[in-house]
Amino acid sequence: MNKNDIILESLNQYLKETFRFKSNVATFGLDNRMIDVRTKPINLYLRLMDLEGFWFASTIVIACLSFQEKRVGHGTDFLRFISKIAKEHRYKYIGLECTNEKSTTFGLKYGFRKHRGEKNHYIISVEDLTL
Repeated sequence: MNKNDIILESLNQYLKETFRFKSNVATFGLDNRMIDVRTKPINLYLRLMDLEGFWFASTIVIACLSFQEKRVGHGTDFLRFISKIAKEHRYKYIGLECTNEKSTTFGLKYGFRKHRGEKNHYIISVEDLTL
């Protein structure tokens, strides 16, 4: 198993424990650097960036994250989980992509800053993230 397979397995375990899914709901997207979750209570899309591009190398990008239940702590809990995964697998950054007003506010609350001056892209080093 490679690093991305382990991350996918950990995410599925987290989702089963947190949302009581009986089977795996997270799958790889077009390749094993993209992870998708499309279920009624959760819409999630992650990118595991190992190469430099728009995002720094070694960034876990949260491209989409929404929960059916709002304002009950799911976002904070997920950020705590993804931070733990980032540390375990030596990712240096967590990014938020194409944020809206609510996700921008959420990111700023935890110390995310604009990435490369872009208005709807935010990033934080894993070391600087405090939850």
